[in-house]
Amino acid sequence: MSMEDLNLYNPEGSDLRKAQLRMLEIAREFDRICNNNGIPYWIMSGTLLGAKRHGGFIPWDDDFDVGVRYEDYGKLLICLEKELPENLKLQAKNSDSNFPFYFAKIRDLNSKIVENDSLHRSYKYTGLFIDIFPFESICLTKKWKLAFDVRYSKLQYEGKKGLFWKIVASFFFYLTSVLVPVLRFFGRFTKDRYSHGYGNFFYAPHKLSTCFPVGSIEFEGFVFNAPNDVNQYLIDEYGDYMEIPPANKRQIHSAEIKIFE
Repeated sequence: MSMEDLNLYNPEGSDLRKAQLRMLEIAREFDRICNNNGIPYWIMSGTLLGAKRHGGFIPWDDDFDVGVRYEDYGKLLICLEKELPENLKLQAKNSDSNFPFYFAKIRDLNSKIVENDSLHRSYKYTGLFIDIFPFESICLTKKWKLAFDVRYSKLQYEGKKGLFWKIVASFFFYLTSVLVPVLRFFGRFTKDRYSHGYGNFFYAPHKLSTCFPVGSIEFEGFVFNAPNDVNQYLIDEYGDYMEIPPANKRQIHSAEIKIFE
């Protein structure tokens, strides 16, 4: 399938294309707020891949991902709470008690999506979104980092009900919470595993020099921040990233998308 044929996934006027353009609007507000407050960020993962390979969204993609430094994450959330327009809401642990993760989303209030998992059904906000991931140096290997993330975050919200389960879940949660500062201390000595922070269920390590200082890249006709070495960043995650995946690997995350205006 040629690059032109791939556009059959998101032709102009389709629900997916409308969703992509709405996410682009969210991303532009995010970019504005970060620039106004001196907070560096970079587009990442499939969003960065789309910028490099397609000049914008991957034709079948329905999300938008950005990364920020862990040390800037708290400041960023405060700025977003204050400066987002009325049609957008910050979704994080402190603004949605049913949101269990240690990353954040900016949600659009004039849309609704049904995701391909059950956890989102209890969220306070369910509109189109962009994901904001704090990044830090990780001292754990992939296996141990992901196992730790389960105990640090999602474990307290899932599993069997009842007093016993709640006690077990609470024990693991507080135990892992105590360990996080220790892991972050040892992470200072790790320069080649800069990845999603603890509690985020992802592991895509990069060298610090691949990420910083941030550069720029064009995406859908607009300029966004990008990692310092875009080529190496994408190789780290995808290998031969210019190769188009087979049809059965072209994943759409949402089962249903509704846009109200």
